Amino acid sequence: MKIKDDDVDILKWISIVEEEINVKSDRAMVITSASILDSQLEMLLKEFMITDSKIDERLFNANSSLATLSAKNSMCYYLGIISENEYKNIEIIRKIRNRFAHEIEIKKMCNDQAIIDLCNNLTLTKEMYMPETITIRDGRVPELEVEPLENIDTQTKFIRVFKNITMYLNYRSIELSAIKRKEYKNLPFLELIKNTKKRFIELNKKRYKMNIEYKQKLLEKMEKTNKNDNMDLERIKSKIQSIDKAINAYENGDLFYDLTVQPTGGSQAYIKMYDEMIKLFENNN
Repeated sequence: MKIKDDDVDILKWISIVEEEINVKSDRAMVITSASILDSQLEMLLKEFMITDSKIDERLFNANSSLATLSAKNSMCYYLGIISENEYKNIEIIRKIRNRFAHEIEIKKMCNDQAIIDLCNNLTLTKEMYMPETITIRDGRVPELEVEPLENIDTQTKFIRVFKNITMYLNYRSIELSAIKRKEYKNLPFLELIKNTKKRFIELNKKRYKMNIEYKQKLLEKMEKTNKNDNMDLERIKSKIQSIDKAINAYENGDLFYDLTVQPTGGSQAYIKMYDEMIKLFENNN
């Protein structure tokens, strides 16, 4: 099953999924479910990464690096597109799919201990469960008290977890639209120099602010420390003295204080070097 770009309406999606998995054969249901997830993960990767049909061709076609469900699942998790729970559940579904594909004599999920064991490892928390039906009474939605995978048979457990994942992945496309990657554009060297200088200054401001805040916390801690606990008081005073040195160094213009990299001439010479480079490239452009 391939998902088209216009298959985004949630009610339409529910009907598509129901139609696809509503078959008599457990084997067909499992293989179809895995195929749906494979297609969804591919769609999510394409929505997240830059748009380039030629790259898509090389990545997703047969025998390519992202051709398999396993590869797509791993890449989606690695990129932060899916949760760890989704990743683990999809891996289990993939293994169940492979079990059916390689063991032709298996007819039903409940008749194979390996599949039963795999299904027992599927997880679905109460907080993440999307009920298939919600009864509204007197215009109000009642509080849902469910343990989604308790006291149900193996097939129902599989279907319930699958449906939950596929629904969440369908919603995920909306989230990805806000963080879609764009093709990286190289900055002109002049802009690169300016940005490097700016970032260096901003990082040091942040470092200075963090030291100020940390010193304040230590002073508050010292106030609350038992006055008779000399060892603890001395430890706090020592930390404050160390932070004071960093604060004073920054205020006196030593932006490289306590850093491993110490350029010749100190931070003033470092800034001056960047200013000279900026002036040189501005004059030549």
